[in-house]
Amino acid sequence: MEKSKTGLWDPNRPFRPDKSPFFYGWAIAVLGAIGMIASTPGQTIGVNVFSEKLIVDLELSRTQVSLAY
Repeated sequence: MEKSKTGLWDPNRPFRPDKSPFFYGWAIAVLGAIGMIASTPGQTIGVNVFSEKLIVDLELSRTQVSLAY
């Protein structure tokens, strides 16, 4: 007798994805993209646009800015 899947490993938890009116994978993709965009200011690509301005205004070398980052 096979034990039914319940608890944490149940594929229908917290709801049944096949009953959703849209493909659930797209919701995951959109939320993932929003998360990546929201984290950009803390990443190198978000900080890099200010590097030249920091070097000039604070009279630092590129190495000092890199170490501070």
